[in-house]
Amino acid sequence: MKEIGGILKKARESKKLSIGEVHKSTKIKEAYITALENDDVKAFPAELYYKNFLKNYAKCLDLKADELLEKYESAKKEEYKNEIKEQIKNNAINQKQQKKLIITLVFAAVMCAALIVFEFLLKQPKTSPAEYLEDVKISSAAIAPKPEIPAEPRKQKLSLDASGSVWVSIEADNKKVFEGIVNKDENKTFSADNGFAVKIGNVLNAAVYFNDKKVDITSGASKNKVNSIILKKTEENAIE
Repeated sequence: MKEIGGILKKARESKKLSIGEVHKSTKIKEAYITALENDDVKAFPAELYYKNFLKNYAKCLDLKADELLEKYESAKKEEYKNEIKEQIKNNAINQKQQKKLIITLVFAAVMCAALIVFEFLLKQPKTSPAEYLEDVKISSAAIAPKPEIPAEPRKQKLSLDASGSVWVSIEADNKKVFEGIVNKDENKTFSADNGFAVKIGNVLNAAVYFNDKKVDITSGASKNKVNSIILKKTEENAIE
């Protein structure tokens, strides 16, 4: 951006004009004229003032104002790019310094811990090999874990109460365990490791309980009141 101020000053001096004479001609304050020739944009209240004064000053010196304004914009963009690069560079330096600091602190902490352990070991009473082996035997016997007895897997339970005659087909763990008619007031109970596949011929004449929780067997039934239900450990069909 310094190039613009140099162009203005050189053009003014070639015309043998003083700053005071330029002031009288353009009505621009002498301090601002000096700031324009020094490329001191910050001396103006706002960038708009700088651009307007630059344009008027250029016309006074018979310079192409648009070219100078274009130079200013280009220089400003370049300056902005340089600032961004500098910020990135500074951030990278700061990150390196932070990493070095963290490594130093970690190393210092490790050394302190090592010194503490070393001092602790020095203060411990000396033990003969025989005594040490005896202590190890006693400690091993004291902390030896007791063998765990695996818990028996919980069986899944299915109960069917018939309020009327109903046809039922039941599979437990993918094996058919019952198929036939369950008469009124009759109860059937089955067990499985994982779950059941139940098909009921007339859902209105039966009540099904999975792990002692009533199951909704009417939802999804066909027009003939026939329904197929899969019951697993999740108990998703249970009604509280």
